[in-house]
Amino acid sequence: CVRSISRKGFFDEALAVMEVNSRTGIGREFCFVDEAVIPVVPVSVSLKSNLFSFQNAGPLRITYHGRSERWKLAPLAKLMRDLTSVTVGKEIFFNIVVSDVKAAVVILKDMGVDTSLFNIDFHENLDANALARVIESKTDIGYAMGTSALEFSARGVPTILADFSDKSFPDEYKYKWLFEVDGFTLGLNLADAENWGRLREGVSIKDALDAFFDNPAFFAESCYSYTNRFHSEDVNYSVLVELIRGSSFKRFELR
Repeated sequence: CVRSISRKGFFDEALAVMEVNSRTGIGREFCFVDEAVIPVVPVSVSLKSNLFSFQNAGPLRITYHGRSERWKLAPLAKLMRDLTSVTVGKEIFFNIVVSDVKAAVVILKDMGVDTSLFNIDFHENLDANALARVIESKTDIGYAMGTSALEFSARGVPTILADFSDKSFPDEYKYKWLFEVDGFTLGLNLADAENWGRLREGVSIKDALDAFFDNPAFFAESCYSYTNRFHSEDVNYSVLVELIRGSSFKRFELR
């Protein structure tokens, strides 16, 4: 999407920022206005919404995808701690896809996670094809933030959106499916007081999984449809072009 627009020579006369957290950061730095913002990140969406197939037999396979950094792993640690204190009726199997497995294990243990309580396959630095294989053939529920969350939902995999924090993750934190989020966010910084209202939203992980077991196809289709409707490249290309054409921003203003 961005490469196509750059070839048309728009970037000397306009600046557009995509996604809520980017908008907030640049807005604070440059007094940026909301008119020059696309609130979503565009991604390539699979033409097939039926890639997902949930098997009742066997464990529930949850895949996490993110870098091996404390603020990225904080939501995974919270999820794993929560799962040790509830009964969900099925064994939980984790695929944990990270940039550095050894670092991730150290961080999770430091955050109070006993990894021995789960069956886990760790994956390190997967390329796009290997990641796609894990998502499409080894995942029942995706859990991630940012574009990593869209890697799941764009393939029709039910996706719980992870928020993040570089501080201790709040005990009262609850969970939301990707299609339930407000403002097209792909994860909120819970260390920021502006986002504390998020703690009053969502459901417990037990309630989220019980609802999923009752109707997995609903969550697969809802996450896929949400992504296709709001995040697809085709939808956002025309929006971005019109936004840039109407912008009065000049690149020299950043110098």
